[in-house]
Amino acid sequence: HVVSHDLKTPIVSISGQLSRLKSMSDNISEKQHKCFERIEINIKKMSELIHDLLSLSGSNKMEYKFKKINLYKVIKQIESSYEESLSDIKFLSDIHEDFILKCDERKIKQVFDNLISNSIRYKSSNSPFIKITTMEREDYYEFIVSDNGIGVDSQHHETIFKMFERIHHEIEGGTGIGLSIVKNIVENHAGKIWIKSEVNKGTEIHFTIGKFL
Repeated sequence: HVVSHDLKTPIVSISGQLSRLKSMSDNISEKQHKCFERIEINIKKMSELIHDLLSLSGSNKMEYKFKKINLYKVIKQIESSYEESLSDIKFLSDIHEDFILKCDERKIKQVFDNLISNSIRYKSSNSPFIKITTMEREDYYEFIVSDNGIGVDSQHHETIFKMFERIHHEIEGGTGIGLSIVKNIVENHAGKIWIKSEVNKGTEIHFTIGKFL
């Protein structure tokens, strides 16, 4: 918590000073306005990077709290939080209302949230969809988050879960840490994660969660 505070304080201070400077500037030029916008974008990027780094540092299994949760409710919460972004995307899930999963609720929510937000960011321009599929095995559950988005070239399939690995640099958003965090969380749930994807043919992210945690 001390580290979190120390990292965030300068960002909050810069953001506050920028807001104050903008409020004092009644008549600013277009060039100055664009300069303010660039600063705000970079403040947001730095905040996201700090958030993701702190999430990754908190992936130690000692900090996990495993309990039985209703996964359907978790997915509904995420869906609701992205209501505006999903307005033009068909969102499907076969997770039923009574689906109980033993896990760390906050961490698993982070996994699904990250994968869904990626599918939104890299969505198809033609009838986009996001689908969550579940398969029950003898000692684990397999989940698939799939979409018909822009896809990932096979040469990146091995590296995409590494820290700071960004594939689509031309698209705004993301820090390159999200999938690394997801991988850590999945592995701390006795699972594994992999990708199936082709350029312009969508993406499937498969991951497993052990039943006996």
